[in-house]
Amino acid sequence: MWYPNFAFTESRFINTFWEITCHFLPAFMYDMLLRAQGRKAIMMKLARRFKMAAATGEYFANHEWQFGISELTALHSDANIASDSGAFPHWPADFDWDSYIGAYMFGIRRYILKDTADSLPVARTKLRRLYWVHKLFQAATGYYLFRLVAGRLR
Repeated sequence: MWYPNFAFTESRFINTFWEITCHFLPAFMYDMLLRAQGRKAIMMKLARRFKMAAATGEYFANHEWQFGISELTALHSDANIASDSGAFPHWPADFDWDSYIGAYMFGIRRYILKDTADSLPVARTKLRRLYWVHKLFQAATGYYLFRLVAGRLR
């Protein structure tokens, strides 16, 4: 399992390349291993589902959206008129983005992934281990590529 990461790209070709090399190829290889063990292959099915889920937001991710300040100002003035305006922050500068993202991620873990709060330390340990394995793999790959290029230049 790889350390989770994300990068924007404007190239459909580059996106397809990474999709194949990081999603479909490992899923296919794992399914082959499962079949060799006489077990049911499931990873390609999961990779296809992930692809379909990502495709649902592709239109919104690949088009430029501009929201004018007039709409935000109108929303702000309408919200200030409401009796409970102090209970709900509605201006982006008033948001506590760190706590929002933390609560958002915890909600995904709890309600979508069905994880419990006590599984968080184990997940953090696993993520930290994956991070260092990923960095070690990157360093080893860089070292061997350097040796390959340096050997060719002699």
